[in-house]
Amino acid sequence: MAFRSVNEAHKFYLRYAYEVGFPLKRYRGAKSHKCLNCSMEGKCAERTVDNPKVRKTSSKRMGCKAGMKLKFIYDDAGKNVVSVRIDILRLKHNHAFITDKAENDPFSCIKSHDPAYREFRGAMQDSRVPQHCIMDLVMDMHGGPEFLLVTSQDGCSEGRENNSNDMTKLLEFFTECKKQNPQFFCDFQLEDDGKIRSIFWSHTSQQDEYADFGDAVTFDTTHKTNLYGKPLGMFVGANNHLRCTTFGFVLLGDETIETFEWAFNAFKIHVLCIYADQNPAMPVALGRVFPNTIHRLCLWHVQNRFRTHLNELYKRFEDTDLKAKFQSIIHHPLTPFEFEATWEWMLDEFSLRDDTTLKSLHEIQNEWIPAFFKDDFCTVMVSTQRSESMNKVVKNSHVDVNTPLHEFAKQMMKMMYERKMKEVAEALACKGQRETNTLYPFEIRVARTYTRVVMCRFEESMKYSTAYKIVSDPDGGPDDYLVRHTNRSNKIVWGQHEFKVKTDVDAGKYCCECKQWEHTGLLCVHLIKAFTHLQIERIPKEYVMKRYTTNAKVDVLFHRYDRKMQGKDGKTALGRQNVEMLKTMKVVTLSGMSEARKNMALVVLDKLIEDMEMMVHQLRKGEVKTADAGETVINGSSFQGIQPHDAIEARKAISLEKPDRAKPKGRTIKENEASSMKLGAKGEKKKNIKCKKCGVADGHNSRTCLTLKENRVRLANMVGRKKGRLLGSRNKSAISAAHWIETSTSRKRSVEFSDDEDTDDSDMETDGSAQGVDEMQLSTRVLRSKNNCGTKFIHMDVYQTVGNVSNTGVQDIDV
Repeated sequence: MAFRSVNEAHKFYLRYAYEVGFPLKRYRGAKSHKCLNCSMEGKCAERTVDNPKVRKTSSKRMGCKAGMKLKFIYDDAGKNVVSVRIDILRLKHNHAFITDKAENDPFSCIKSHDPAYREFRGAMQDSRVPQHCIMDLVMDMHGGPEFLLVTSQDGCSEGRENNSNDMTKLLEFFTECKKQNPQFFCDFQLEDDGKIRSIFWSHTSQQDEYADFGDAVTFDTTHKTNLYGKPLGMFVGANNHLRCTTFGFVLLGDETIETFEWAFNAFKIHVLCIYADQNPAMPVALGRVFPNTIHRLCLWHVQNRFRTHLNELYKRFEDTDLKAKFQSIIHHPLTPFEFEATWEWMLDEFSLRDDTTLKSLHEIQNEWIPAFFKDDFCTVMVSTQRSESMNKVVKNSHVDVNTPLHEFAKQMMKMMYERKMKEVAEALACKGQRETNTLYPFEIRVARTYTRVVMCRFEESMKYSTAYKIVSDPDGGPDDYLVRHTNRSNKIVWGQHEFKVKTDVDAGKYCCECKQWEHTGLLCVHLIKAFTHLQIERIPKEYVMKRYTTNAKVDVLFHRYDRKMQGKDGKTALGRQNVEMLKTMKVVTLSGMSEARKNMALVVLDKLIEDMEMMVHQLRKGEVKTADAGETVINGSSFQGIQPHDAIEARKAISLEKPDRAKPKGRTIKENEASSMKLGAKGEKKKNIKCKKCGVADGHNSRTCLTLKENRVRLANMVGRKKGRLLGSRNKSAISAAHWIETSTSRKRSVEFSDDEDTDDSDMETDGSAQGVDEMQLSTRVLRSKNNCGTKFIHMDVYQTVGNVSNTGVQDIDV
């Protein structure tokens, strides 16, 4: 009997195995043949003292010889396989068949491995649909759980398979992005062994957004976004619709000065103003990379750092409303001199001159009080709130702590496109003519220029400007005015100002004391009040910033789109799909009339799919042969444009191994300090509690007392075992486990014993037989360490003497 391919023969024998009732293995073999065997083939490995059984599980291997051997039939040239035929067939089994269908269904050999179905389930997993929801949907599609040939565990297995080869998949994704648009940029910071430590990447559309709106940036890090615990940092700004937009992503290996400096060098674009939190390493790195950039601390982070003490002050002076006055002092003063005066007033009013928290806040006033940087342009951002908002969007809808890096990069691109679609919808809404609330000529003109959101703010300022009155400044020139609120508040003397406005209608120059236009680029109510008072026809164009208009886009020297939207023939993929969809639906309609038409359509479609896949494969082979010069080849794969930033690191090979977990923020415990760390109270242990079995008070208990044989056997069996679920049913490693000790950084380091300790151990081993120890002599050395869970690790030197044979080994025993 012959088949066209091995897969066809496998499907045939698979169906036979299902009907008869025995599990089937995947085929294996050589170049000339393939073998299909019963899963109960072979014998279970014998268990010995050196190879003990780890878990209490049974084996289904019974030495069954049933199976089928397939032989390949080649063409005349001897290169291509024409068909396969059955060479040897053994139908006799040495075990009973499974007749119950419920027991036969879970066999992996008959589970559905349809590529389309796996692609569908993979798309659901990529969309972060929970596993139980996927199973409920699949059950409904198949008519019930009894007709389902997959289990929930299969979905988890596919998830683990998706996490494998993470670095290779990540580099392939970056290569595809580079192929779609050469402007795509990525950079890697490598460890000494070549493992990827930090990653920075920026898509073409993000660089386009930076060219338009990169005059002010916020940068903040967030945790728990990926499988390796690497903090995520995003360069975030505000576009012409006042929406958050991203300029680049970075995954950091740690939060040290060197890593932040590398990340900012990878960003390597001049920034006018950048907001960040109070991470002590960040301002140092910013000063080195961007010496001319204005660095401001986030106003919210500064207050949040002292939140506990500030809340106590607010509660203590609740009757006198300290909180409202404190916030007014932060936001309302217009000049540093005015802030200093109001700050001194507050300290005297509430007798807080000796308060250490307020002294600390006053020492860094130049970095976070708005009055000290009114002349610095920062758009509408005064804190890292936009970064915090983006962090919440990312963590709530796209990634979690179990996301591998290649999926993480894809999810970031998906998030970016989702926000882009919202921006497109907002841009379309700005195309129409907007009706104004008044008939002032300058308002009608700006309504044609501003985006819808910015125009709403302008109209709100127009409304509030009616609450002000304008008079000539008696101390100024003829074109100087005072704009004051009609409902002046006496509760806070500095809360309402007489704002000085200087005008020059002929030259088109206007200036307000509040500096809102210089700081944000948006017109304040005082200038608008002056415009209405002077009855100007047109606002000078320099006061209508381009970044807030519908024509905010600037011309760039590269293509703005991340993906190729059109082929070489000028047609888009959507246009081709529409044409193909009409033809395909007609085939589906005609083939549904009879079984013969359906079978004919399936044969033609299978042949068409095979030809299309072959064409794609040939095209890919042609692209590999004609790869551009200068591309990086890593382990046989071509990765274009993926180069380490530093010239020294460029000579290193990028390792495709999984990267190390990132170090958490905080002080790292040095190796020389780790050995001195102990659990419990400080000082030496008293060891005054006696063991109930032997009566000796040396720190052990009845569970670790070595006078009992059962304890010695149990502790000896625990040698080499690690915490967590075992990887397999066999303990194949006969080598002693390494000494590990955990520090506060959750990174395990090897404990190196001194030469004196090793000498003592060897002396004890030599003297073991002389002392007449028959079974086992053990000397314990307790090394205590503290990890996040407070787990104790007891390290023991085990000396076992059986007859004249002595085996020495250093083992870790987790008690």
